[in-house]
Amino acid sequence: MKTDQLRHTLDTIEENLRVLEDLGENINAQYTVFEVLTKFPKKILLDLENAKDPEAPWEVKHLRGALEVMISRRERVDMRCSHLNLVEPEVRAKSPVVETRTVVPKCLFCGDNHWMDQCSQHTSLASRRLRVLKIGLCTICLRSNHKTRDCGKDYVCFHCKSKNSHHRSLCPSLFVSASIGVAEGEHNSTQVTAARASKDEPTAKAS
Repeated sequence: MKTDQLRHTLDTIEENLRVLEDLGENINAQYTVFEVLTKFPKKILLDLENAKDPEAPWEVKHLRGALEVMISRRERVDMRCSHLNLVEPEVRAKSPVVETRTVVPKCLFCGDNHWMDQCSQHTSLASRRLRVLKIGLCTICLRSNHKTRDCGKDYVCFHCKSKNSHHRSLCPSLFVSASIGVAEGEHNSTQVTAARASKDEPTAKAS
């Protein structure tokens, strides 16, 4: 139950109790206390119980006072929270989703934006090593502030997992795989050509 609902409930109870008092009714009977307590949620009843002497029974006068103090405190807290723009978790607006984008680095070989080990302009190990040496980069980390022999970076190649040997874009395994693929392609092409030639040859006539 929200604070404004608690206030409305208490105000209604106060009006009814005043009417009973004007009629000369005894409002201090325990059934009146019971009727008042049934109008509030369990959380309020627990707070009320914690605020009173556990051995003493409720009296209507003390119950009305305790409810007024409790609801007034809630109203003050709600007002402060509204000034601080605070809301309860269940009504808190969801944070906007921040779109993340993968940042593709600039290739040091050709200047385009792609991963350096995927450079299509420098496709051989010799071409890439020559480019690295030409612009004065370390062949392990591709930085220009030291020589390869002085590289202190703990670098592990993504492709072959060798440590402090070469940059991933200079990994020999890249070019070995490519060479194998080319060789297999050429071999397959040769076999296909030979098969076609054999098929196209005229069948020798029987003598």
